[in-house]
Amino acid sequence: APANHAISNLVQKLALDTGETTHLSRYSNGRLIHGKIVNSQSSGVRVHLDPNEELPLHATASGIAFLSVCHAEILDQTFARLLTRYTDTTPTDRDSVMLLANQAADLGFAVGDGTYEADAIGIAAPVFNVTGEACGSLAVSTPRSRLNDNKKAHIIDLVRRAAAEISWHQGAPKTKQTAPGKAP
Repeated sequence: APANHAISNLVQKLALDTGETTHLSRYSNGRLIHGKIVNSQSSGVRVHLDPNEELPLHATASGIAFLSVCHAEILDQTFARLLTRYTDTTPTDRDSVMLLANQAADLGFAVGDGTYEADAIGIAAPVFNVTGEACGSLAVSTPRSRLNDNKKAHIIDLVRRAAAEISWHQGAPKTKQTAPGKAP
């Protein structure tokens, strides 16, 4: 389908524009799974993602971005399970996770700072489908050593714009698309 091709190109462009690993995930049966991964071509350290690995909703920027806009039933389902601690900073209780999700809801993006991999920072925005429901997230993962404030702000802007474009390609209602250029 043309929409899939356009979405694939947007993920590819985001990887090129940021120079970092970029991934689009989709929510399915209680799990966030990789839809498309574009590994960074930059030399040196990069975040490597395994396409078969699911993204923990409570521990990744992708998961937090999704939780920030999903239905209450999905939240209940998520917190009915024991939340795995991946690093010293992984939130493992409902209150800690919801604090991050509520911040993400206010800002329109989530930042996972060492919550899944100690030296990686993820920046993600939710993606919506034709019914206006969150169906996944778009994220950029970068080694902490390469992320300064300017680059972080640049990536946030690019991720939010690309997520809104992907939502548009999936037919999401205008109200669900993050307003491009809205300052966090």
